[in-house]
Amino acid sequence: MATRARWLLAGLVLLLGAEAAAKDTACTYGTNCLCDRLKKTSDPLYNPNVIFCEDFENPVLNNGDNYVRGVNGKGDGWAQKYGPPSDGCLDLSQPSGVGLRDEGAEGRQPWSCFNVVQENACEVESDCVFEGTSSLAFKFKPGDTGGIVGRGAFSGGNTRDVGITIALKVTRNYVSPKDPGNHGPAAKMDEWGNLDQCIMGCATYNAGNPSWPFAAGMKTFTSNPNPVVLRGQGEWDGVSGYRFGPKSADYDFTRDWGKGNWGCLQIKWTGWGTNSATATYWFNGKEILKMQNFNMTTLRDNAGGIGGFSFNSYFNGADGTQSGYTGSTMAYRVEDNLVVTRGDPVSCQAIGFTQSGAPTLGTPGQPTLIP
Repeated sequence: MATRARWLLAGLVLLLGAEAAAKDTACTYGTNCLCDRLKKTSDPLYNPNVIFCEDFENPVLNNGDNYVRGVNGKGDGWAQKYGPPSDGCLDLSQPSGVGLRDEGAEGRQPWSCFNVVQENACEVESDCVFEGTSSLAFKFKPGDTGGIVGRGAFSGGNTRDVGITIALKVTRNYVSPKDPGNHGPAAKMDEWGNLDQCIMGCATYNAGNPSWPFAAGMKTFTSNPNPVVLRGQGEWDGVSGYRFGPKSADYDFTRDWGKGNWGCLQIKWTGWGTNSATATYWFNGKEILKMQNFNMTTLRDNAGGIGGFSFNSYFNGADGTQSGYTGSTMAYRVEDNLVVTRGDPVSCQAIGFTQSGAPTLGTPGQPTLIP
């Protein structure tokens, strides 16, 4: 079993006492993988509040290398389940059967923009699976913007209360926004609801280190939602967007996560679309963002709640020039064991992490996100 451990520092205070360990234990799809267990009433992990789960263990999600020409990205199992990719993945201006024009967006083809990977069989580094046998790896290719590769829908439709838990990693060769020599806003994480709700992380709103990737942003408000920010920081852009992120004492990418390490992100929103929404974010069990009385009544899109999300890895280039990924070699952003609930997020332990000791919150520091 491959194990990674990282102690998190809370500014200059106590150690967090959380240990993250990836369980590269095999499972049988349809029987005892994470999503099977969460919906099986006889299993200790059973959770009736789960409205979406993806552990990427279904073998059909990994058949993109056997693509069918001429079907416009709809021939493989991934596209049949989540729809064909868009943005930088497919180029419908090309002739049928040529590179990005057709199926093959998933896999190891040189034009594929993501890959459902297996341990020791990925293109960047050997440790590419968190738990089970497969994970989802977004490819960051030099000069490529990447983009949306499919959309998942919640069972039961829209919800105003949502919990998200996910295992995340970037490979050691990844060049994040505002690494030395790179200056621009860049990488988006998965987008929730529709349109511009980058609640998971959206560096287009000037994240960079130390806040990457948990600086987030929402758009299409007609007035400032003006939440009370209890932890972290927030800012109204004066037009239609509200952006928010952690303070350096509570979270720093290099200090608290780092390239090549797995981390657990948890998010909880309640009262989405109301005049008193709340949002709390945790990383490896530590609270890094908390807002309340978030007035979402002037949100033009998703005001009635959110019912799904887009798998996304858009990287628009240095200083927003849409020049694509600024690294010199292909890198991965990997995610695994994504669980969405109607209510509290499931624990990091439930998706495969271990924890020792009680998390200790840091002391809020000076803002580092907003220029």
